[in-house]
Amino acid sequence: KKYSIEKGGSVLKRVILIILSVFVILLASCGGSITPGEYNYSAATYTIDEDSRYISIAYPVLTGTEFDDAINELLLSKSLEQMENYLTYSAGANDGRFYRYTIDSVSSQCLGEELASFLCVGSYSDEYSDYPETIVYSFNLNPKTGELYAFDELILDFSIIKEKFESGAFDYISGLENLLTLTNYSDMIVGYDDTYQLYPPIYFIADENDFELALSVGLVYELGGHAEFSIDADLVSSALTERLLEMIK
Repeated sequence: KKYSIEKGGSVLKRVILIILSVFVILLASCGGSITPGEYNYSAATYTIDEDSRYISIAYPVLTGTEFDDAINELLLSKSLEQMENYLTYSAGANDGRFYRYTIDSVSSQCLGEELASFLCVGSYSDEYSDYPETIVYSFNLNPKTGELYAFDELILDFSIIKEKFESGAFDYISGLENLLTLTNYSDMIVGYDDTYQLYPPIYFIADENDFELALSVGLVYELGGHAEFSIDADLVSSALTERLLEMIK
């Protein structure tokens, strides 16, 4: 009887191990990832230092692609375009007062064969500013073609992403330490929607096992200016285009 109990326990253990193994395999298959690119990235800086303004723009630079020069010229051009668009609506930059426009952070956690994703963060201030205004934008690039993806080439339905964010499904990556005690998910995303095509900067985070969609929400100065959130791509797959889904293993 003692032997039969041990034998039964052994069988039960095997069944449990098989179930756990299947669960681990299924878990590992979730999220997916992308094929890594065979190139390198760094950052370069474009600077203008004049009596009336100081501009310093860090932007991504790629080496090892087939289109290095064209890509880097494009990224600089689009960075300057971001600046011009911002300054057009900044009163201080248009009435002769001294201003500072700086992009001092360029980061990437997704350097895939067909998708390189960059987040650029900086600030604007002028001589009468009470505090600096945060500037955040992203670039999503196809290193194989040297072209930037348009928003609608990657995102099919932003409303799905917004609903997931409002429900608290996104993970909080970085920002003000006690941010979530001072505001809520719904209030942070309320200003973005499809009606006027107002979207937060969207970028991607990838490693060998996971692929996540991330976004940077703009906030008032007292709440830190901006905050970063991410979600597993599987949880918003219906919001992503077929083109993007095909990149994910």
